[in-house]
Amino acid sequence: RVVEMTGKAFFQVKRNEARPFSVHTAMTEVTVLGTSFQVSEQPDMTEVDVVTGKVAFLLPERKPEPVILTAGMSASYSNEKKEIDILKEENPNNLSWKTKQLRFNDTPLEKVIRDLNEYYQVEIINKVDSPDSRLTATFNDLPLDEVLMVINQTLDIRLVPRKDK
Repeated sequence: RVVEMTGKAFFQVKRNEARPFSVHTAMTEVTVLGTSFQVSEQPDMTEVDVVTGKVAFLLPERKPEPVILTAGMSASYSNEKKEIDILKEENPNNLSWKTKQLRFNDTPLEKVIRDLNEYYQVEIINKVDSPDSRLTATFNDLPLDEVLMVINQTLDIRLVPRKDK
């Protein structure tokens, strides 16, 4: 069972040693050992986030030992570094597109804006200089205007979606 993909996809796979399941991207391969996980491929990098179970993340063209990832672990491969890195910093919003929840825990405003941009597929602009602002909040399946209203009032800033000309 082999899937070739680009973009982002979430998989929930039952263990079947007789028929292993693999996901191939342009640069990497993820072999499932019975799990649920997300693969996010961009032109210059691939990231794997494991929710349950275990996967083997490898570079098929170089055949090094695979990196084994278990529940809660993430790893990435980039063309720049040419190696798989296990990510130390948890990103609770990697699966927000699936969970419909955005979580921030003392998160720098710059990271909040990046996560909002990805989740809502917009470009958010901060119209107030606030380099040290940090946010702790959880948003469950709310429209963008409500999320921005809460953030703006909480941090006394002015985040707005960019309007096309």
